[in-house]
Amino acid sequence: MKHLKYFLILLLLLVLVAPLAAKGPPDGGGGKPNPESAGNNLSYPVIWAEGVQKVLPGTLGMTPYLEGEWWYSWGTTGTDPNVTPLSCAPDPDGDAYCDDGLPETVGVEPGLGGNMELVRAYLQKDQFNTWQAWSGTPVDAGVAESDGKIFVDWIDWGDNLESVDWYTRSQVRTEVVLFQENPDPVGNPWLEYEMRHTSGWGIDEVHGLAATLGATEPITGTGTRATVYSPCARFTIQKLLVPREEPSLATLNWVPGEGWTEPEGYEGDLINPPIFNGAVHEAADGPGYYNAEINVKGRIIYGYTWNV
Repeated sequence: MKHLKYFLILLLLLVLVAPLAAKGPPDGGGGKPNPESAGNNLSYPVIWAEGVQKVLPGTLGMTPYLEGEWWYSWGTTGTDPNVTPLSCAPDPDGDAYCDDGLPETVGVEPGLGGNMELVRAYLQKDQFNTWQAWSGTPVDAGVAESDGKIFVDWIDWGDNLESVDWYTRSQVRTEVVLFQENPDPVGNPWLEYEMRHTSGWGIDEVHGLAATLGATEPITGTGTRATVYSPCARFTIQKLLVPREEPSLATLNWVPGEGWTEPEGYEGDLINPPIFNGAVHEAADGPGYYNAEINVKGRIIYGYTWNV
């Protein structure tokens, strides 16, 4: 079936003014979990571009609360895209071994043939596992321009857009992550927690915070980058009517809230009206909106599910 030739345009309206007063998350009770609202914890640093903060589990600067479910993790096997996590749940008959699913017996020892350090991975979406990586404003991060603006260093499109061919019946998960480099990674690394992939793929994928086996100390990441969150981020999908190499495309004009428009004399020749045009601050609960979320890896990402 012929692939759709849609040109996906992401306009990140990061008109980032001087930071506003940040709205703090609800009281985490010293970081202890709320049994009714267990979600993904923030594991990767984030910069609140306008000082507008998403509500996060736990509290800033808390000691991770790790009393919930955990798995052993000791790396991965295979090559992309066929990668399998080397992991197992502890056996209830002896938690020094992998669970074999049988009563009164134990499985094999974890860590055999691994390519990474053997750790405990405390799972996301568990009410008794709560942690929170570093977050702050552009000023806190030391990356604000003189006028308070921030210019992101990297934009990463999700794998679904980069490596999969889509068709007219596809449900396309359009994800993007904004990254900012730490200007002082040695002297002031941003608090990041190492995460391990323990099981599943896609909607069933599970990750957990890596912690040492003995003293159960959380293992931190490099803290050299942060994601960037802005409620002004906007996602627009429009269909080109000409090849993307067409020189006349340089005459298109961007109109905030409307998308790309054609100059006089080109009406209907270069591009169709947007089939989707939404900003994060316009989103409500449920599908059909462009929104930001904490994914299973603990990163704040932007996403929209496009019903082609």
